[in-house]
Amino acid sequence: ELTYNNDWFTGKLAREAVEIGGGYQNDNILLSPNAPNYDFVSLSAHVGAVRYTSMFASLVADTIADSITGPGLPLKYLAVHDLTFALGHNVELGFTDMMVFVQRLELGFLNPFSVLDVVKHGLQDEDKDNSIMGAHARWQITPGVEVRGQMLLDDFVGSRVGTGDWQNKFAWQLGGMWAGAFGVPDLDWEAECIRVEPYVYTHW
Repeated sequence: ELTYNNDWFTGKLAREAVEIGGGYQNDNILLSPNAPNYDFVSLSAHVGAVRYTSMFASLVADTIADSITGPGLPLKYLAVHDLTFALGHNVELGFTDMMVFVQRLELGFLNPFSVLDVVKHGLQDEDKDNSIMGAHARWQITPGVEVRGQMLLDDFVGSRVGTGDWQNKFAWQLGGMWAGAFGVPDLDWEAECIRVEPYVYTHW
């Protein structure tokens, strides 16, 4: 890992799994650390209550397919933009924009300030790319009591909302934590529910 830090900016070149979303068991629907490590470069900035991160990653190949059936899926790349706001000391709200693309490097996806879905629709071979949008939130209701949530939209098509079209895939995650439950020291209670619709994370 190679990292540069100053008061408001962090740059990192590393090989590890990255987390976005903040699920209690690390099973985030947006970006989970329970994944094989991958190479990435990230740029992060924070000014006051606003934090922004742009990341570009090279994902590992499908080693299971390689060992069983021969050559598997082609190497994939991941571009991530995450904008998070701290609303006071107890509330945090973030918005995430992600793109998974294959076989080539697109300069538009490397732009840390681009809207990835807009870049995708400007490409001739846009059908190869999987766009994901998401949001995540955390609310500390009182000291020791907190709720967190995440929402994910995969290949969202606005014109097909309400039609039952399978291309509009979504997932959500909601959880809560109570530290010192029922006034008992060292008794912590956590609960979390995750719903993932069919075909989420797939693209063809």
